Amino acid sequence: MKNHFTARAASLFFACMAFVLSMKAQVVVINEYSASNLSQYLDNHSDYNDWIELYNVTASTVNLAGYYLSDDSLNNLKWQIPSGITISGYGFKRFWASGRNIVEGTSYHTNFKLKQTKNTKEFVVLSDQFGDIVDYVQMKKTQLGHSRGRTTNGASAWGIFTTPTPNASNNTSTAYTRYGLRVIIREPSASLSPPPIQMQPSAIRPMERFPPLLQRFIHHRFP
Repeated sequence: MKNHFTARAASLFFACMAFVLSMKAQVVVINEYSASNLSQYLDNHSDYNDWIELYNVTASTVNLAGYYLSDDSLNNLKWQIPSGITISGYGFKRFWASGRNIVEGTSYHTNFKLKQTKNTKEFVVLSDQFGDIVDYVQMKKTQLGHSRGRTTNGASAWGIFTTPTPNASNNTSTAYTRYGLRVIIREPSASLSPPPIQMQPSAIRPMERFPPLLQRFIHHRFP
């Protein structure tokens, strides 16, 4: 009963948040993030830290001082962006989710890290100077070196990027809707005949490349 109430309360919270965000003009949005940057992009400490990218949807420069970033929808004021940080019109700004809590030149490090292996749901949350949430996205697991982002800059749809574009336009990379499935047939054994068939995540593959019948099967069995 308690779990049912908690789920209902969470659903109501995010429904309310969606309504509030729809009524509030969005100037800066979360455009892309990576929680699996283990061998691609080095920060200024020569570490492979995860990152969050913001995008300015307007033609005017926006002062980000006083805005907040967080990985917790219930604690959205986790890290405040310091003064002196702006984002140009139709521009991008990357923040390292390293936990260092420092600003060194043009390298901005939050006081939290992104984790996609936790059992609890995790979010990337952006709030304005007044502490009001202006954008958020629930994190989903990605494979090594991949990112999730808006299919084009500022778009409402999100996808998976096998070639992430931190601090640059998402329009230059291909966005995929979800991971495909790979069929693995194992060799028969004394106790297993015929050999078992397993469905495992494969390298990235857009859903639209599957035949319509298989798409319906995958959506039914693997929503």
